[in-house]
Amino acid sequence: MRFNPGSNTHVANTHVAIACGGTGGHLFPGMAVGRELGARGAGVTLLISPKEVDQAAVRGLTGIQIATLPGVGLQGRNYGAFLLGFARAWQSARRQFSNRTLFQRPPDAILGMGGFTAAPPMLAGRQLCIPRMCISQGARRCVSTRRHEGARTARNSTRRGKW
Repeated sequence: MRFNPGSNTHVANTHVAIACGGTGGHLFPGMAVGRELGARGAGVTLLISPKEVDQAAVRGLTGIQIATLPGVGLQGRNYGAFLLGFARAWQSARRQFSNRTLFQRPPDAILGMGGFTAAPPMLAGRQLCIPRMCISQGARRCVSTRRHEGARTARNSTRRGKW
């Protein structure tokens, strides 16, 4: 059987959680991937931050479920707030993935688009044995993509050579 890139058989009835909030550079590519997966029949949940840029961007978005994680980015040297936000986001993601209150069923895969919102759900997915994949849209991988062990990383096709 030949692979047909336009075929919906590979994603239909699949639930994908996309961790993409924090900045527009992570959010908008995640929304684009989510729209495409949704058009092919997959259930999609965007995991975003409570930042106003994320909340404003997803207003009016239809056909995609939205979940806000309580994480905060690292600002200056405020490591305590960052670590507390990371722990809360990890707990929230883990609870949502294993509890059926938000999701009809746990996600079949987690897609991390980078940024501070991606790492906690990727870690929770690893602990719950949910397949994960990281995508880094930039010329250099961000810290949350580089440091996450066990997830497959899609390289930027416009960059040649090593990272």
